[in-house]
Amino acid sequence: SLMVNRIRKALELFQSRRNNSEVGAMLSTLSDVDANRTSSSYAIVKVFLWAIPILGFIGTVLGLSFAMASFGGADLSDPAVLKSSVTSITSGLAVAFNTTLLGLLLSMVLMFPTSALQTSEEDCLTEIDAFCNEHLMPRLNDGGQETPAFEFSEDPTGFLEELAGKLASQQHKFLESLTQTSGNLTSVLQNLDEKATGQQAALAERIGRMTHETNERARAAVEHSMQMSLKHLSAIEAGINGINAALQNLGEKQIVVQREKKRGLFGRG
Repeated sequence: SLMVNRIRKALELFQSRRNNSEVGAMLSTLSDVDANRTSSSYAIVKVFLWAIPILGFIGTVLGLSFAMASFGGADLSDPAVLKSSVTSITSGLAVAFNTTLLGLLLSMVLMFPTSALQTSEEDCLTEIDAFCNEHLMPRLNDGGQETPAFEFSEDPTGFLEELAGKLASQQHKFLESLTQTSGNLTSVLQNLDEKATGQQAALAERIGRMTHETNERARAAVEHSMQMSLKHLSAIEAGINGINAALQNLGEKQIVVQREKKRGLFGRG
């Protein structure tokens, strides 16, 4: 583990150098290295957390594009074509909103356990640093004695037992934290599932209402257009009937059109 590896390296350095300052500097360097490794291990996860909402927004743009493209080249005067276009628009909007919602939900779901796990690892590194500074360093003696390279202020058996107890305690705390985080994550997922179900139902109801309203408006527009067409046809029919009546009144009568002769330049016919 990290603690055992750090203590082993510190004891090996003290055995060869017999200098507490160098051991402290090495422990500080090892602490920075472990912190950097822990931080860099989450780089790919952070990239995914950044990319998931972007993918959701890309899906939104595509859905809106498909919805707008359904009107291109369509004959809106035809009720069947208009109804088909409205259906395409609603499906495109559903895709747009669902992709955005899915991207945000996935980002939230992944963010909570990632943050909890990173916090747990950082706390573990902090506990290791505290143990090395509070328990290991005071037990190292660099008073210039030649016989032992290092010595403990107490019995080494007690030190090892204390070290084992600390390790067991830290492991127990880590497992408890992980269990608590799993429980919190489960409750969060359940709440998100319930909210997503409610939002989908509300979205479906809203889309159905919008579709119904659009159909009613289209039907009203078509009926109004048909009424206006019937009025124009009635007026044309009345005009044709008037012309027919005038022709019937003329009957067999002939209309003679007399043409007046023009006189010449000198008044002669």
